[in-house]
Amino acid sequence: MIETQFFESKHNLSKVTSVFFVGDVASIDDYTEKHHHTSLAKQLVVLNFEGGLAREEELNSYRKTKSVFNSVNLLNSLFRDSYLLFNLANNHIDDVGTINRTKRAIEEKGHITIGAGDNLSEASQVKHCLIGETDYIFMSFGWDVIECNKARRNRSGVNPLNASWVLSEFAKEKKQFPNSKFVVLMHWCYELEVIPLPYHRTLAHSLVDLGCDFIIGCHPHCVQPIERYKHGVIVYSLGNWFFKESYFFSGKLRFPDYCSLQIMFEITHDLEFIVHLYEKRNCKTLYIGKYSVEELNKLIGFGEFEEITDQKYDAYFKKNRVKTKFLPIYRTKESRNSLFFKDIFNFFRTSLINLLVKIGVK
Repeated sequence: MIETQFFESKHNLSKVTSVFFVGDVASIDDYTEKHHHTSLAKQLVVLNFEGGLAREEELNSYRKTKSVFNSVNLLNSLFRDSYLLFNLANNHIDDVGTINRTKRAIEEKGHITIGAGDNLSEASQVKHCLIGETDYIFMSFGWDVIECNKARRNRSGVNPLNASWVLSEFAKEKKQFPNSKFVVLMHWCYELEVIPLPYHRTLAHSLVDLGCDFIIGCHPHCVQPIERYKHGVIVYSLGNWFFKESYFFSGKLRFPDYCSLQIMFEITHDLEFIVHLYEKRNCKTLYIGKYSVEELNKLIGFGEFEEITDQKYDAYFKKNRVKTKFLPIYRTKESRNSLFFKDIFNFFRTSLINLLVKIGVK
């Protein structure tokens, strides 16, 4: 059985009233409370920590490489008065240093990590959080197709986002804790893609069918639609949160305008949810307000998203996708052979891009 860890061993969360989820964090700057609209003191904040920790003397050398990272000093300012859960299952967590070094530094501050470790057993550990009378169980996975290095029995990495593994691990936990509320964190889809891949949408539906309550996605760096499917809520992509542009990759890493929207997703003590929408303008993050699912989906151009059936979604994705340069579509239904060849194609495509970046062509 996967080892479980209870927050109560480190924090008393009995007075926490909400759980807040934010997207990608990758910066060397200090975080200030002005970045969000309300006090998050004594609340639980779950964030995607997009990159390992770099020491001050390492920053200049790392920023010239194809690496995304966070400054060690950021830990001293990030959501100072909140309880923090750092999601490490992403494609940049081992860009600098080691996963162990990053995990140790975060946990020494009294925070919790999830989704990565020195081996598969550690990377796949679930985390329990008792808030009021509700037991939350968090799980986290990262897709190796987008360079989330998979943890193995004797190798560090992230908990792999393989459909059969995800569903079997979830089913085991749900069987053991049938009355808990489950939150699954996913690092998936293609960068800068505006809607979820059909294959991942099917996986999300399958998780809800098994009893998952909330699925929270990251990696595209832009806000994707939210879907209410049966009893579950699927936030396909929160977008960025605190990501320093024009710094990484020798200052070349920046995002298109449609990545300016950012979501803070809140689950309240009575298990309702609130979508808080922000917009990044001129390096400042402005709070726009609370949005319903219908309002958000309509705002980003996908008002009909929840009505699209699985049978029609492949065609819908093909019509609306924006990442089309030699990127295969992972369809609603995929055979094992089809997945294998698409994974291999993406591996060689990514290797070529990395080579072009390394020699300065791209």
